[in-house]
Amino acid sequence: MYTAIWSERRGRDYAIYGWTRDDFWSKYLELREKSMRLQIVQAHISRFGGGEQWTAVWRPGTWRETAVFGWERKDFLARDAELRSGDMRLHLLQAYRAPDGRELWNAVWRGSKVEEYGVFAWKRDDFFAKDTELRTKTWRLHLLQAYMHPNGGELWNAVWRKSAVAEDRVFGWTYNDFREKYGQLWEQGWRVHLLQAYVEQDRILFNGVFRIGRHQEFGIYNWEGSDFERKSEEIRKERRMWLQSLSIY
Repeated sequence: MYTAIWSERRGRDYAIYGWTRDDFWSKYLELREKSMRLQIVQAHISRFGGGEQWTAVWRPGTWRETAVFGWERKDFLARDAELRSGDMRLHLLQAYRAPDGRELWNAVWRGSKVEEYGVFAWKRDDFFAKDTELRTKTWRLHLLQAYMHPNGGELWNAVWRKSAVAEDRVFGWTYNDFREKYGQLWEQGWRVHLLQAYVEQDRILFNGVFRIGRHQEFGIYNWEGSDFERKSEEIRKERRMWLQSLSIY
């Protein structure tokens, strides 16, 4: 299933849907040489069998970028600590379940010296407590993911950056509650900053982070892959909107 948000854009982008890891990697290397940088990357296992499938979006840019795909958690953590000690900061992050049941990690860092604080594979209550603490110290969410560990249990990844921007958020809400909240915030001039849908014990739950904005947005929720791909291409070409957030589950 696919949940996605598109927003108004300027400029071009390039998207792939459901590619193999090797084909994705080849395209990644090709587009790097053409000054295209990753904006979205999601690996998942098809419900209909087979290996990993990769969906990604690139946009023009010349930022310094370092990425790892399909790494073990301990290797990702070591790499993040190394890069964080310098002038690289996390831009994209995903933990996912591989076909063999292992927990693997994708991450993209970009050159930056912005203040950043991250937690990885934390329990829900620990994440909630840290988010509450950091909000009072003017930190705001930059990346957010809840996921189910292969051995069971819900874990959370989050990255905050120093900021006092107005922010509202919901964690682990049902579809109906999330859509009601989103509708209320939209009328008040809020837009989606981060959106994630995930499955917990056969329930689809939603995490959302909202910030003030007046731009146009378009969303789909719990769509099948073929319908998502067709709609995504339509929106990109006809409405001139960028894919901003994507969840595959």
